[in-house]
Amino acid sequence: MTGAQKIQPLVQRLMETLLENCPTLLDERDRQQLMDREFCKQSLGLSIGNHPLLKRAGHGTAIRGHNRYWKRRYGDFHVCSQWWKDDHISNAQALLNFVEHLTEQKAKHPDVAKLQTHRGAFEGYLQSVGRTPPPTEAFLLNMSKEMALWSEFLAVWPPARVREMSLEDYTNLNRDDAFVYWLEKRTEALGSIWGGSAFKFGIYRRNETSSRPEKGERIWGEEYAWMSKYGDTPEKAFTTVRSRLADVIDAVREGNLEAVEQVDFSPAVKWKVAFLYQDRGAPRLLAIYDEKLLSLCHDEAFPDAEGRSRIQQHAALIEHYSGLGDILDISRAIWDRPPPPPELDTAHPRNRILYGPPGTGKTYGTERHAMAIIDGLSTEDVAEGYRERFRKFRCAADDGSHKSVCGQVAMVTFHQNYAYEDFVEGIRPRLTEPSGRDADADAEAAEVAEASASPDLAYELKHGVFRRICAAAEGERRAARTEGREPERFVLIIDEINRGNIPKIFGELITLIEDSRRLGEDDETRVSLPYSGDEFGVPNNLYVIGTMNTADRSIEQLDTALRRRFTFVEMMPEPDHELVPADVDGVDCRRMLRAMNERIAVLMDREHQIGHTYLFNVKDLDELADRFRNRIFPLLQEYFYDDWRRIDAVLGSNAFVQPTKIGEGHARELARQFDLVDEEMVIYERLPEDDPAWQDAGQYRKIYESVAAG
Repeated sequence: MTGAQKIQPLVQRLMETLLENCPTLLDERDRQQLMDREFCKQSLGLSIGNHPLLKRAGHGTAIRGHNRYWKRRYGDFHVCSQWWKDDHISNAQALLNFVEHLTEQKAKHPDVAKLQTHRGAFEGYLQSVGRTPPPTEAFLLNMSKEMALWSEFLAVWPPARVREMSLEDYTNLNRDDAFVYWLEKRTEALGSIWGGSAFKFGIYRRNETSSRPEKGERIWGEEYAWMSKYGDTPEKAFTTVRSRLADVIDAVREGNLEAVEQVDFSPAVKWKVAFLYQDRGAPRLLAIYDEKLLSLCHDEAFPDAEGRSRIQQHAALIEHYSGLGDILDISRAIWDRPPPPPELDTAHPRNRILYGPPGTGKTYGTERHAMAIIDGLSTEDVAEGYRERFRKFRCAADDGSHKSVCGQVAMVTFHQNYAYEDFVEGIRPRLTEPSGRDADADAEAAEVAEASASPDLAYELKHGVFRRICAAAEGERRAARTEGREPERFVLIIDEINRGNIPKIFGELITLIEDSRRLGEDDETRVSLPYSGDEFGVPNNLYVIGTMNTADRSIEQLDTALRRRFTFVEMMPEPDHELVPADVDGVDCRRMLRAMNERIAVLMDREHQIGHTYLFNVKDLDELADRFRNRIFPLLQEYFYDDWRRIDAVLGSNAFVQPTKIGEGHARELARQFDLVDEEMVIYERLPEDDPAWQDAGQYRKIYESVAAG
């Protein structure tokens, strides 16, 4: 391959940009000069006389005295005299000089920005010369796109702009032009940092407008969410974030990678910024921002090297794979490498039960837990909008063919009549069309037969939800093993798991859900199913999440076999939950809920408290009264078996429970006639539905103000 052929793809892209995409950048004489057949062939080393571009535009007339023409147009810039050299490196440098010169001469022209994107391609080419083997045309084309993208990013976000950017520049809902959008989306070809929470950017603009209470190191405001360690307001947090990004840029431009390591910021974002702003003439960082991937590749290349830092791993890999090409070639080889058979992330237990009093969001919480498992994240890092994604992962409903399509998530509710045949497999009846009809019978006889015919009863083997999702997960596990990738995770959610008869539902399969006996583990176990006789096992990429209402059945009474095989996650009431209002027409619902639960824990036990969801999004006293009359009060009656004195105590002796002495009512005669009836006996009644006391804010405040008074 000649030097001219090596540079041809780059020159051709520039020509197309100048002649077709920037029609007003050059005047007619410039266009004729560039399109002259002999000029293209001799000066640029291009044989593009038949190129479609020139056919569409028409060949320009040959202009003699090229050097004199260009000198007259651009002063002392002797571009053509440099292009005449039979040296592809000099030709590339000359072309780069021409682009830079033209950009300076017409800096205010609207088409200059398009021309700027090619600058990185030529710079990258010049940095890559002298490699063995020489660059191929395919490499030059790919390099041109990626280097141009890199140059475009640096042109849009020079270090000076980063130091002065506003919060709106950094993150906004228009996202096209935001700095974080450039890092994550627009420069994805230069290494991906997708995944995880948006908190990795330190601060981000929220899609939602409702505020949420601070939780751990995270703060959710109405417009922005940010890490509390950066500041207590969006403005302070962003100032810190911007300062630390500037520290990264300054450090990497000075070649001080150790200083980059010391900057307290999200590793993925920090190292991508460092990669983008490093010296492209002498790069020291690969486009690899995942520390695990970097270490894995390093350990494969250097199995005996131990204790190397991230920076040392970058240097070793760059030197080791230098024969592959430039910094992006090496990075791409690592991206595209066949991964080793992966181990499943065991951060999530394969069997867990969310348990707690009613109304604590257990069923709702299974959705977040399921998406955390599927995405390989902690439940705290699950992105907003996960509920919409959860619905897309759900199994499709049975379409009548008894072969429902199973997604990555299935859900079932246990009850007293639920059985093994519903959960795993069983023989089930099915109605079919009546048989034996005579197609040749006359119309009247056929109509009579149709009216009197009854469906035939048939029996079939039907798979339950557990077997269907196990089959889907096992199919994915085998496909992933063949392709050398990590299998997708599947989740089965069992609501009200403690209400079912566990031995009756699971049967012999209770053993198979143990971690060590899953398919893919060293001690994998299979059993023969009793109805079909098929060999069956539970794959290790299936996770089971159950929910248990502790008020319905105590955890101590739960089936022992189930308790040994599940991890339990307690979910207790959260009076300070963001959706529990602190002020409803003068009533602090958070203090009220806390006061009631403290009394319930003493009068009964902590497992029968009232969950925070009972008071979600209460807007006014009418809605609060409705929640008490129809949800909270009946729950208290169920808890205390109509022991009205305790119910009255939980409510702070407000007006919702009305005591009446027998001696004051129509039953007073009983006290006189029968010695067994105490005249001082008190009976209790619930406040009538239409009593205005239900809408009296003072009655609700009495529930918690009595605590302060005491």
